[in-house]
Amino acid sequence: MKRLVAALAIIAATAVGALTVATPAQAGPAKEHYAIITADGPAYDHWFWIDEMEGLIGCNHCYLFLNFYYEEHPQWQGGVMDGLDQLSEASVATDERTKAALQARALEAFTGAARALDGTALKPGPASAFDPDKGRAFGIDAPWLDAAQADISEGISLLQAGFCDPKDPQPWARKAMEKFNKAFTEIATKKAI
Repeated sequence: MKRLVAALAIIAATAVGALTVATPAQAGPAKEHYAIITADGPAYDHWFWIDEMEGLIGCNHCYLFLNFYYEEHPQWQGGVMDGLDQLSEASVATDERTKAALQARALEAFTGAARALDGTALKPGPASAFDPDKGRAFGIDAPWLDAAQADISEGISLLQAGFCDPKDPQPWARKAMEKFNKAFTEIATKKAI
């Protein structure tokens, strides 16, 4: 039976007082706190550079998160978060050499996540939010979260397909990185692409 796992939880700006928010006079990226939600609570948390801050639907301490359905293999979670963290750092890197190194590390992390799934597909579920005070999850209308989640799933599937092509996995990896970069852009800009 498939389990629903809340992954890539976006922790609200007001829930963490140290969040930097870009204002029109202070144009530039800000940081937003992300974490995996597991049965034991938040794990694998990172701060990601973002371009657009999106408020939380009347709940300034709720988590927004993406849902993935999977059967087993929870080890993929850290790889996905580490990969997104590397893409976040690459998005603000000031030189091309650093950016390329961070992109390469992101691919390694995503590849580890794809291997940890051991052939199991990472299937997206609906974008949701969670109110920790009430202990309840609720669906939200966040097309950019749905799109990012779908792109992450497709990227993982492309990497898994590359495992079956040991002669030349590079085209698969390139296509997967396009999906992961697209997903991070959707998270950073709060726009479905």
